[in-house]
Amino acid sequence: MIVYSVLPLPSGGYAAPDWALGSLFGLGGLAGMYLGAATQKHVPQRVLKIGLGVLLMGLGGMYLS
Repeated sequence: MIVYSVLPLPSGGYAAPDWALGSLFGLGGLAGMYLGAATQKHVPQRVLKIGLGVLLMGLGGMYLS
């Protein structure tokens, strides 16, 4: 397996990207975009606002604790 070192480090060395993890994030992003576009017409705006508000408050609470 050929690993290309393309990320320079401050100490002068190089680091190789994690291609498997990047590919998984890319596939997850594509699936999320597809599902979000397909379901946006069926979810009311009020439900989206409340859901996002609850999500943000939960994340904020996790950061504070």
